[in-house]
Amino acid sequence: MAERGALQGLIDRSIADQRPICLDSSAIIEYGNEGAIATLVDPILEDISIPLVYSMISIAEVLVRPARARDIAAMNAISSAFISRPNAAVVPFDEQQALEAAWVRAETRMKLPDCAIISAARTSDAIGIVGVDRVWSSRPLGVPFFYLPDYLGSEER
Repeated sequence: MAERGALQGLIDRSIADQRPICLDSSAIIEYGNEGAIATLVDPILEDISIPLVYSMISIAEVLVRPARARDIAAMNAISSAFISRPNAAVVPFDEQQALEAAWVRAETRMKLPDCAIISAARTSDAIGIVGVDRVWSSRPLGVPFFYLPDYLGSEER
């Protein structure tokens, strides 16, 4: 288990250097849930002094649940909240991102949506990526990865 202090250190460096933290889709999906991961994600998303970056691909992934429920109002509200969050950048999946994602995929053999998120982090000079997919820990992402379950106490897992 990693110390929560390391995660706080990432947050503090992000604020001091004004370099964004990139959240992967699964971390964003935890926002507002009652689970233990939400106790780590919620403060990051709610503190607008923390610069964030996320790929438009992440927003699309977050919108799947309300889309399945055919809840257009929720889809619009969620999308708007992420796009309009102060001190956050949403990286569109354009030609530059496609090229970078191809490099990431070639280097890591990860799925394309994951590569798009990593690409957004790399091209935005993110200080780190925060997420819940352990596979990312063992791949050459080009950006430090912080696996959120490692920052939970044994009683929270």
